[in-house]
Amino acid sequence: MATDTQENDDLKTNSPNRYWRWMVVFAVFIVVMFQMGTFKALGVYVPHFQEEFQISVATVGLMCSLGGGLKFLFGPLWGAITQISGYRLITIVGGIFAGLSLICVHLSTLTSHLALSMALLSIGMGLPSVAEVMALNDYFPDDLSVANGLAFTGGAVGMIIFPPFAEYLNILFGWRPAMLLLGAACFNICIAGVIMRPPKKSIYRTVSQESLQTYDADEDDKLAKFRKTCSSFFGFSVLAKEPILVTYLAAFCLWSIASAGWVIFLVPYTITLGYSAQTASFLSSIGGVGTLIGRLLTGPLTQRGLVTGRVLFIFLSFGSAGTLILYPFVQSYWVLVVISFLVGLCIGTPTPVVIVMLKELLPSDKDAFTGAIGLHYFALGMGLLSGGPLTGIVFDATGSYSAAFIAMAGIELLAGLLALVNTPQIIS
Repeated sequence: MATDTQENDDLKTNSPNRYWRWMVVFAVFIVVMFQMGTFKALGVYVPHFQEEFQISVATVGLMCSLGGGLKFLFGPLWGAITQISGYRLITIVGGIFAGLSLICVHLSTLTSHLALSMALLSIGMGLPSVAEVMALNDYFPDDLSVANGLAFTGGAVGMIIFPPFAEYLNILFGWRPAMLLLGAACFNICIAGVIMRPPKKSIYRTVSQESLQTYDADEDDKLAKFRKTCSSFFGFSVLAKEPILVTYLAAFCLWSIASAGWVIFLVPYTITLGYSAQTASFLSSIGGVGTLIGRLLTGPLTQRGLVTGRVLFIFLSFGSAGTLILYPFVQSYWVLVVISFLVGLCIGTPTPVVIVMLKELLPSDKDAFTGAIGLHYFALGMGLLSGGPLTGIVFDATGSYSAAFIAMAGIELLAGLLALVNTPQIIS
């Protein structure tokens, strides 16, 4: 088997790998665009879900959080399955699940139907979540921060395009046909999966000899292989190597709680201020522009050593807290535009930053890095799953979104403080 150094050199000198890896970046871009864009588009339909199914804001928040949270909650499982099946197959299967789930939303007549459809959407969007990072890490072992920053701008583009597109479809056809069309569009994830073939001489990542002394690369029994690798791939062994990761996971979870609340309820909040749904959805696009700029800057800043991922995460968390708390005190639409841009910049950028943070903690252990990615997505899923209902509960209790946005700001502040405690270069 070729050494890591030989494989890295092959990626730089072997023309099929060298050029195809940029196609892989594009494929991951497409997948992330649909993952984030679809989740953001659900915020446009919150008032329609509430009216159609006669449910509370907290319940609607939970439904939408199911679509965004469960996909990451099972991150360790997705990592294990990806290690067995490869990232091409699991991405294709995820695209099929995502498309079918939105078609099921179109057909929903009961609240339980909607909940099950959102859960299916979460599975579809979650299956490629670890695969996309593994693909980038395989093709860009030395330049992951740059490739990661470029690919994850897809989420920002999704935030820009999907909300107004979703509202446009709603105006033309109504929310049910709009869901059907969005479901059809999600099948494009399957095409992206086809593009994500493994690099030459590294068809599937194998388990390190350190974690599995008896691993046989030619073993035909996939079930036995799965049992042997689960303890490593699920990532829990990483916590023994890097206990500090527990605190960072807690910070990631808090950050995602605030992120989910902002993504789901920005449009409904703006509507309560007296603006139309189409005008309100434009704020989501403005937030997406901020996220796009932030994610484009992430790669160069971290790759050149100007700032570490951990320091950047701390500043972004504090920036998110400082901008989210401004929403309750603003009525002017153009001021809301500026605030939404800044929130998008601060709250949307950490997605690729977290990957860089984990790479800094585990620079050379591929299996540990994969396990850490799974745990990160688990923490992210916990936050996304609870962010919507928690924000909805605050609204139902107070009758105002102002308290909800203040709570989001406090949660972001706590996330930054947790990361700060474990970043000695800042404290000193």
